[in-house]
Amino acid sequence: MALAKGVAATACAMRAMGTFGVAFAAPLLDTGAGFGTDKSVVVLGAGISGLVSAYELEQRGFAETVLEVRQRRVGGRAWTVRNGDKIEMIGEDTQTAKLSEGIYFDAGPARLPSFHHHILGYARQFGVPPEVDVNSSRSAYFVANNGDRLRMRTAINDTRGHVCELLAKAVSEGSLDQVLLPQDKAERLPLLKFKGDLDDSFAFGGAVRVGFGTPPGAGPSSFETAPQPTLLRVLLGNQQLPMTLLEYTLYTQARQHAVERKATKAKIS
Repeated sequence: MALAKGVAATACAMRAMGTFGVAFAAPLLDTGAGFGTDKSVVVLGAGISGLVSAYELEQRGFAETVLEVRQRRVGGRAWTVRNGDKIEMIGEDTQTAKLSEGIYFDAGPARLPSFHHHILGYARQFGVPPEVDVNSSRSAYFVANNGDRLRMRTAINDTRGHVCELLAKAVSEGSLDQVLLPQDKAERLPLLKFKGDLDDSFAFGGAVRVGFGTPPGAGPSSFETAPQPTLLRVLLGNQQLPMTLLEYTLYTQARQHAVERKATKAKIS
């Protein structure tokens, strides 16, 4: 498969079979049989750390006692509110959740980053399926300090288009000859053309990735057109533009839930 399709296809296949990129709980040091026999431990707090500590100690023969100040639940910050649950907070009125069947609210951590392999490994070990967490919507708006709105998909694609056009001009006009070899220039321009959705003259005139200037019709010669691009100065003038990079950060990158579920089903079957 590597010879035919390359490294990416091989990695995807190995991940689907559960042999590559799969989260697991890292084993602790081998303490030997009976290490915790006749020994008692008190764990303060039934949050994730306390529960993990208690579980691992129990596996090694310790008699552990977990002390938790909350009377109705464990989990610490990992808190899912379902119908009928009471929400009690110091200084606030007690509330009772009224939610329809199957509806719940995660009041605890927002997400599990993809590189938190230990906790993801415990989730896999105890059969807790992950759920997709969509961190952003391309249909949402950024609002500048002056109230101007900018749709996320427009901000992302138009900014990319303008930047790629500037780079293509710099390459074409020889401005980067000191850092680019001739063969590099030949390779960079097609990449910039595709990445920025540039036309054949390497100019950015809008991208259908944003939406349609005119929608596609039903006839064989009726094609969609791109909307007019947002001016670069307008894009740069929106103070929220850096938020287009939210999903670039390590903590907010999406995980491949579907692949992991397939790998789990394959193991079970």
